[in-house]
Parts: sequence; structure tokens; C-alpha cells
Amino acid sequence: MSQKAALLVIDIQVDVLKDTWNSQEVLKNITSSVDKARKNSMEVIWVQHNDEELVKDSEGWKLCPPLTPAASESVFHKNFNSSFEKTELEANLRNKGIDHLYICGAATNWCVRATTFAAIEKGFKVTIIEDAHTTGDVTFKDGFHISAEAIVTDFNMNAIYLNYADKKLDALKTIDFLNSASPISG
Repeated sequence: MSQKAALLVIDIQVDVLKDTWNSQEVLKNITSSVDKARKNSMEVIWVQHNDEELVKDSEGWKLCPPLTPAASESVFHKNFNSSFEKTELEANLRNKGIDHLYICGAATNWCVRATTFAAIEKGFKVTIIEDAHTTGDVTFKDGFHISAEAIVTDFNMNAIYLNYADKKLDALKTIDFLNSASPISG
């Protein structure tokens, strides 16, 4: 049983959400999840991506309104897909005794996926909020197309069916997160 959980909000930035599937619903679900976590005194941890296309402090780099980290909440800036890569995220989580992450954000097939699998390999229990992450469609050079909805659905299936010897990956809908008596005990 988990000792302490946190809600990890990955890259919900203006230019990241631009042109993503179901973005307004996802943003609403993330906002509701943040509100629930705060109400239950669950740690909310924010991640923002920086690179040559997503320049720190630019308008597109900023978090999507109405999301704003509280003064007491940790914010990590990353340059790689995984939120753990060359950041202090893992040390921060361990120092706070957090062993269960509820994950939401963007983009499903890049930063959400990389962070999720890194968290599992580092021994954290992970629960994906399955209707609180999104991405855009992908079209390959040969014209092969994968819809964002298919990418999100596939990732959610991974969260339900992948198994590890002693680690836990799971998924739940926002409504179940919101209606749980205390997602902290996870």
C-alpha cells in the first residue's frame, strides 16, 4: 500500500497543447484533478519542457490557463522527454516519501510515456489518469498516419495490461480520481 502519492502534471504548456486531440476536455480534467489533489493535501508537481522550439519564458512555453502552480508546489524544467532525465525530480519525490504518482499531461507518446516508464523502472507505483493526457496525430514520411486518439487509447491499454514483477502500473478515469475518498492512500 502506498505511503504517499503525488499528482504529476507534465508539459501542459500553450504550444504543447496546441493541435492536440481533445485538448479542452483534457485541460478541464487536469484542472479538476489538480483541484482534488490540493483539496486532499496531495502534492502537485509540475513539469515544463524547454528546447529550441519551446523557449523558456516565451508565451508558448507558459502553462495553459487556468493552471498555475501554487507557491508551495515544485516545478521542474526539463530538456528531455522523461521528467526524470537530468532533473531533481526523483530526489525530490524520495525526500518527500512519495512512492505513487498519478500522471497526467502531454504529449502522451513522448513525455508522458517516457516519464511513466522511467517512474516504473525507478520503483514508483504509477496510475495514469486516462482521460487527462493527450497528443497530436502522427504522420510518417511514407504517409502512414496514426490518430492521436489511437495513441492515447494504446497508452491507456499499456497502463492496464503491462505487468512487472514487483511494480504497479494502472489507469483510472478523472471521475474515479475525483470521486475517490482519498486518492492519497492509493
